[in-house]
Amino acid sequence: MNGTDSVYTDQVERFFNRKLFHYEAIIHEQVRSLNGTPYTRVELPLTVEHCGYSGSAEELVQKANRNNALLLKMLEENPDDPYLYFQLGQSYNMLHDDEKACYYYGKGLEYELEPEAEFVQMMVIGYGYALLHLERYDEALLFEHIYDEFSFSADFVCLMGLIYLRKGMVLQAMQEFLKATTIKE
Repeated sequence: MNGTDSVYTDQVERFFNRKLFHYEAIIHEQVRSLNGTPYTRVELPLTVEHCGYSGSAEELVQKANRNNALLLKMLEENPDDPYLYFQLGQSYNMLHDDEKACYYYGKGLEYELEPEAEFVQMMVIGYGYALLHLERYDEALLFEHIYDEFSFSADFVCLMGLIYLRKGMVLQAMQEFLKATTIKE
């Protein structure tokens, strides 16, 4: 990514019984049980290389624009789906359009969400970094109001450190960076 090697650890549902489960959505598909009941994931010790978001800047722009068209179509049908707002935020983030990324992340975060959900954590982190890129530090500092809900995440704690640093709150920033090193995941 951006000319560097990057590693991201993620839990993705890919192996499932097609008699019991299926994919939903036309893009960024999610596994759902056929009868609507919740299911349990089993973690497998697999490493997979994914290059779907590698490519030239031009190729990534084309992919993001294609994704946006599909996501906006889905959003018309499901205007209250925070996951779609998250994915649009991610897509605009890939286009380096921080204003639109902030808009869609913000819309997604207006809903009642579970902080433990991976997409919710990624949405908060993406929103925070977009605010920092736009130098909207006072707005980013409002993340203090959600600190208790997200401080289990090293990524969030690091983000808070960066927010404090941009605000000139060096001691608070150092405390957050040190705290992040103590979080296991």
